[in-house]
Amino acid sequence: MGSSRRRLIQDISDDTYRIRYTAPADSLLRIAVPYAPRWTAVVDRLPVKVLPLDYALCGVILPAGQHELTFQYRPLTFGLGAAGALAVILMLAIPSKSSRSNR
Repeated sequence: MGSSRRRLIQDISDDTYRIRYTAPADSLLRIAVPYAPRWTAVVDRLPVKVLPLDYALCGVILPAGQHELTFQYRPLTFGLGAAGALAVILMLAIPSKSSRSNR
């Protein structure tokens, strides 16, 4: 890494990396985690595409300047759980036909 680029890891957990970086030009960042379609990347709250690199790893094209990258794995169960919770909320919020006919 040249002296004109700087990365500073802000936070790491099992499924999330937060990185502050400075780059003089758009750059490709290779992240040493196995590629899987459920990885997501966000730069300053804007989604960016996660690319498969070197047949096994993840990569993200980062814009030039000073930014913060959040790289996170979203398991399939996260989406299923959110959809289930939404279904329950909708069922509770919409009155059933039987309760409407009893009025």
